[in-house]
Amino acid sequence: MAYAAITYLMRTIYQSMELTGCDLQPFYENLECLRAILEKPWKATDDVDALTSLEAEITELAYSAEDMIDLESMDGNIVQHERSKSTNVLLAGLPEHAVERTQNMMVGYETEFEMMLDQLARGERELEVVSVVGMGGIGKTTFATNLYSDPRIMSHFDILAKATVSQEHCVRNILLALVSTKSAEPDDELTDRLQKLLKRKRYLVVIDDIWTTEAWDDIKLCFPDSKPPYRMRLMNFDESWSLLYEKVFAKDSFPNEFEQLGKQIALKCRGLPLSIVVIGGLLSKIGKSLGDWQSVASNVSSVSTDIDVQCMKVLALSYHYLPSHLKPCFLYFAIFAEDRLIFVDKVVQLWVAEGFLKVEEMKSIEEVAETCLNQLIDRSLISICEHQRFGKIESCGMHDVTREFCLREAQNMNFLNDLRGKSDQNSCTQSMQCSSLI
Repeated sequence: MAYAAITYLMRTIYQSMELTGCDLQPFYENLECLRAILEKPWKATDDVDALTSLEAEITELAYSAEDMIDLESMDGNIVQHERSKSTNVLLAGLPEHAVERTQNMMVGYETEFEMMLDQLARGERELEVVSVVGMGGIGKTTFATNLYSDPRIMSHFDILAKATVSQEHCVRNILLALVSTKSAEPDDELTDRLQKLLKRKRYLVVIDDIWTTEAWDDIKLCFPDSKPPYRMRLMNFDESWSLLYEKVFAKDSFPNEFEQLGKQIALKCRGLPLSIVVIGGLLSKIGKSLGDWQSVASNVSSVSTDIDVQCMKVLALSYHYLPSHLKPCFLYFAIFAEDRLIFVDKVVQLWVAEGFLKVEEMKSIEEVAETCLNQLIDRSLISICEHQRFGKIESCGMHDVTREFCLREAQNMNFLNDLRGKSDQNSCTQSMQCSSLI
């Protein structure tokens, strides 16, 4: 955040110098030196709390300085305040598409996957509902998506459809997703159309991300009574180590002592896939300093015995060791609605408007943005949803648990304001305002 605040302050000073002729060059150069310091990545051995506190102080000072420059500029009727134009980004204006994830690597559930695949493909004449339940980050969406995308399933059913419910569900949006339309028909007509579409057909419908029984009650009239749920289990040690190995060690060669530390870290993640891939993303980026790895292992072992709390702390660890210029880029994903496709072109436009991207020699701004996005993907903080031709990433997404952390951190840093009132929590629209530079 300090990096983004300093970058924006530098831009404001540069504009002021151009328009007023004031000599602020020494101040500008000092800020360049400070930003260069902020660009250096944190080490795993650094005091995270002290650095976080220092970063917050620098951010506040940068905001205060920028406000003073803006006030002076407005008094002289010279510089127009641009921040309200560039930072008031409302989610209501963003595209609302259900997230379509590409097939993800799945480790540790091969037997369960084949059993579920057989159950679905074998099927019965009567309708049935199969529930997949488990804690956040355990792999429910990946499990269901891989089943849905398996060629054996795709060839077996006449109709395949899926929709995402989310914490703040809207029945109408779910119905529209299932019938693949943007019709203005009333909900009861959409329900009738869905039932007619499915009648006398062999179909598989995936309803993802159901948080409450109330959400299911609202849509289950289109579907039959359910059977006992399949509960996702945590991975055992061998599966955890296999997943971490694929994320870190399969891509590079490491001395034996690093593998031993890796096994300790895999064990301490307690079988939660999201924690393992996120910590793997961090390990893949901090290099081959044994001291850094030992510090990460120590930090992982010091987290709570509550797996949900532990996952949040692993996410915090990965976030704190992001390079400074990537932190605001990551937090900016909090403005996007839950379980919606996030189009890369839109993200790049917003990053550029906010001044988050530093122009590099021999690189276009699009190439700089692509590098930033890939770094977040490598750390498993962002996931790829769709590719264009020639391998370019078209859209991306964020795991619900990661988004919860991102949203919480962004609000703690005054990076955005949640504009939703309590009465709007179940509405079909969401509104959030980015206020990082106000």
